[in-house]
Amino acid sequence: ELQLFKTRKLKSNATRLDKILSSLIASKLLKKFERGILATNTRTDVFVKCLPNSLESDTVIEWTNSSLDPVKLSWSSYAESCSILTLPSATAMFSDDVSELLLGDPYKA
Repeated sequence: ELQLFKTRKLKSNATRLDKILSSLIASKLLKKFERGILATNTRTDVFVKCLPNSLESDTVIEWTNSSLDPVKLSWSSYAESCSILTLPSATAMFSDDVSELLLGDPYKA
């Protein structure tokens, strides 16, 4: 399971982290959802790994060729690093946009 960390906890490396995240978003390997987790009085951004539109082999191969090959990453390594997102508390919830993504193909698989 993946622990969610707020960006402010990483202030000492914020500039480097922002550059890396921006690069991953530009490469379409990561999606950013501003205010993606809603908890009592806190709104936290969420970053979710992009996946191919389906997990059928032809689609995965095509997506791997266009998205992962340029950064020299294999599908098996990328897929193994995907995790289940867990909310930080019982009262926290994903925003509608994040919920919609996670309930759709291929995330719900």
